[in-house]
Amino acid sequence: MSNRTHHRVRGPRGLVVTLMGFTALAAAGCDDTTPTNPTASGDIVAAQSVQDVWSLLPSTEQLEVEALGILAIDGADGLAAALLFDAGDLASEADAADQDGDDTDQSRLEEAADTLATEGFFAAFDAAAAEAMIDDVEAAMASLDRELATNSDSEVRERLREAADALGDARAARARRDHARALRRAIRASDALRWLDPEAKAKAAVVAASALLERAEELAGDDAEAPITRALNVAGTFCTSARVALGAEQWRRAIADARVCARISRAVIVRLSVGIDPDVLAERAMEAVAHAGAVLERVSEQAGDSPAPRVATLLEQADGLLGRARVALDEERYRAAIGLAASSTAHSLRALRLIRDDIPDPLELRATVAMEVGLALSARAQEQIGPDTAPEIVEAAGRADGLLAEAQTAFENGEWRETVRLARHAIVIYVRILVALA
Repeated sequence: MSNRTHHRVRGPRGLVVTLMGFTALAAAGCDDTTPTNPTASGDIVAAQSVQDVWSLLPSTEQLEVEALGILAIDGADGLAAALLFDAGDLASEADAADQDGDDTDQSRLEEAADTLATEGFFAAFDAAAAEAMIDDVEAAMASLDRELATNSDSEVRERLREAADALGDARAARARRDHARALRRAIRASDALRWLDPEAKAKAAVVAASALLERAEELAGDDAEAPITRALNVAGTFCTSARVALGAEQWRRAIADARVCARISRAVIVRLSVGIDPDVLAERAMEAVAHAGAVLERVSEQAGDSPAPRVATLLEQADGLLGRARVALDEERYRAAIGLAASSTAHSLRALRLIRDDIPDPLELRATVAMEVGLALSARAQEQIGPDTAPEIVEAAGRADGLLAEAQTAFENGEWRETVRLARHAIVIYVRILVALA
């Protein structure tokens, strides 16, 4: 995929209109540029100043909605696809933890999934687009620095300091040509500056969250799996609550509820493998099913012949989901195959969570399992490779061994996501080798 440039059309007073048409907010009763009426004089000045540069201050949720529009045309591959796929896996595992009543794991997994999802969406923008957005935020910051130089309101000063720090990180990342981090930090600065007008920020947050929820509902359709339907219902409740808070002029509550709605909607979108290039989707489906089968086999071995009732139930569910994933793969329903395989893996990992209590971090646990599965498959492959084995199979085994060695290094450095990524690639190769040698 060639990432598309973030096109901008400037209207009166430098107004920036994004691809997704956020200027339609006024008609919806949630105009991003609606003046505010704060009670404190310092806040009045700050809010008026922010309104003058509001069009230069994008939010995470607005950019995610725009990214979905880009991905609908181009499709994600490379880094964007890898991030979105992994976010979907983590979201599935978070849902499994939620159903198991494990609030700690759920929170940790949701946070990781949310971070990767946002990074994946931001990867839809090319370097030129990132540069343009960073320039806009810098321009807004410079204007506010001039306008609010003598403002003594403590919150105003704190927001300006927070934005300045984030923008400094963005500049440093841009100098290193790390455009993804530069964009994330620039949006962090933008978010801090938006807080200078909480009413406008609240209205924009609710509109953007509602747009993400609408997109998630559209993508899920009428026959979505139960976990997806459940998540959408919860997201809808929070979006409704955010709109009620807007009516009551409870800006902070509206922002908080809108963010929850956006987070859940985002998780649903990545679980549905939306915006992925078709060729990448097919390959990922095969990998996901192979990985789910290998993980289930490994966890079943550790569970033994007489597992605890809850462990047995989880493994039975994982096996059923895996069977459905294989059917979907055979029928070339790749998104369904990926989602079902991810759910199967999530159930297997929940079962392992009950078996092993020596690894409290769920992200470390999934990395540990990936390494164990990879090493077990490597040993089995080596046992079956002999002098007469085809050269291409020997070469594939060497490639998988190299990936597993890299995964081991990442594991030793505590890089859990990188461990899973590398080990997973190795696992898929080993599975193909074993099938070929069977």
